[in-house]
Amino acid sequence: MLDMQKQGAIVFDYGNNIRGQAKLAGVEDAFNFPGFVNAYIRPLFCEGKGPFRWVALSGDPEDIYRTDKAILETFPEDEALVRWIKIA
Repeated sequence: MLDMQKQGAIVFDYGNNIRGQAKLAGVEDAFNFPGFVNAYIRPLFCEGKGPFRWVALSGDPEDIYRTDKAILETFPEDEALVRWIKIA
């Protein structure tokens, strides 16, 4: 993975601890590439976004539709959010 990174590939640890195992095997620069959450999810959290899911404790699917409608009405300018709600 480090060789691929040197050649321009985007690499990351996806939670399988491959960096930790490489370090234990003696790879000194095993942590020279990020974990997925640090690289891709954390920046979304900093913007107030993230991989969230709606949950209707009532068990009524209509509650999810009402939540989606409220989001679309509240944030119509957020193209990525609107696109996600419409296809989800």
